[in-house]
Amino acid sequence: MRSPEAGTSPQATPSAAHDSFRLQHPDGTAVRVRQLLHVNAGGGVEALAAILAHGFTARGANVRTEFLYGDKMPGTLGKLAGMLKAIRTVLRERPDVIVTYQSTASLVS
Repeated sequence: MRSPEAGTSPQATPSAAHDSFRLQHPDGTAVRVRQLLHVNAGGGVEALAAILAHGFTARGANVRTEFLYGDKMPGTLGKLAGMLKAIRTVLRERPDVIVTYQSTASLVS
């Protein structure tokens, strides 16, 4: 990445533009972001969700991350129960943004 030219204002640099970006509604309330993942297995998807949550939060969003199945993958009935719980939560809370990472979580959104 090139450094800004001499005499360029800090507002013109990409990092300054991103730092001033806020995730909020016109009335000033925070955007509500819900992240849905399968299980908390501590892998790459979970790491990506944590990175995105940090970025959203740093910009003023209210972020919640939910695991459909907890810490281990359940059987068929457990999967259905996890999906139904997530659907009820999404319908009740009505988040502004839903971020999903795997196929089952995408079906819920």
